[in-house]
Amino acid sequence: MVLFFNSFKRVRDNELKALYYIDKNEIGNAEKLLHRNLRIGTDSILTFDLLIRIYSQKKDYSFLIRTLNDGIKKTGKKDFYRKLKKAAIVSRLLQDIEDLSG
Repeated sequence: MVLFFNSFKRVRDNELKALYYIDKNEIGNAEKLLHRNLRIGTDSILTFDLLIRIYSQKKDYSFLIRTLNDGIKKTGKKDFYRKLKKAAIVSRLLQDIEDLSG
């Protein structure tokens, strides 16, 4: 029980620090903290949402899709992340078509 609580506390602490770093535009530091949460095995929706936000801003499509897939597998927001994944794929396809056209 203590181990679970310590992991939960560490995840929450990392999320709060990541929010601070995002606010200060230190995206790399935020990303590192959130990846620590993934290594712990978290199913925290906030960790996944923040990583999705980071990868969307960075336009890092491969990590965005990977994070969405992990969110589908590990969290209670499976349906939401599936829809978001589909939207990301369609958006990327439209961007690629636009790039080819012009």
